[in-house]
Amino acid sequence: MKNGIANLQLHAELEVRDKYGKLITRRRFKSKSLLKNFAMALRGLMYGIINEKCDTLKDTGGINRTYPDGTMSYPIFKTQAPVNIDAYGIQVGVGTQAVIRDDYMLATKCSHGSGVDQFMYGAVALESVDGTPPVSQWRIIRTFSNNSGATITVNEMGLVFNAFQVTGSLNIYVMIARDKLVTGVDVANGQTLTVRYIFSVTA
Repeated sequence: MKNGIANLQLHAELEVRDKYGKLITRRRFKSKSLLKNFAMALRGLMYGIINEKCDTLKDTGGINRTYPDGTMSYPIFKTQAPVNIDAYGIQVGVGTQAVIRDDYMLATKCSHGSGVDQFMYGAVALESVDGTPPVSQWRIIRTFSNNSGATITVNEMGLVFNAFQVTGSLNIYVMIARDKLVTGVDVANGQTLTVRYIFSVTA
């Protein structure tokens, strides 16, 4: 900690815009919800080789997985989910349960689609490290479109990475951050929600 500021910080931003791109709502807050999975994954990556299997993470299905476990051709800490894929990257949900250290999934995730409480998931962007010294920061960004025909109140958000593959094709996903919003964010039909997770370190 330097000058009372933690070296590693995570902030979140949410923006709601109408179909014309006009800003309706914007929030920014400091996330305090990096999970135990984050600490375990980071330690695992630091520990040894890519298939060391030195730590145990709980995936989004509630199954314990040894990590890291893979080869260089597989994902290892991937957050850049493509368009329409809601299994990893930034996720949002309507659940209201409080965050605990051992969370491994959103309480009630909004899946990809145009039905009740569903969003159309855009691709995840992972920006380069930037910032004004002494800060270095990078942003993970995703936009969600509401085509459900009704307002969706987002109460939670999270960050999930693609950890590795088993049996050649089955992907394993692990949540490393989950935030319960103090008050929900309403996204009306036809509006978009953009979520940014912002990591920063201060030297």
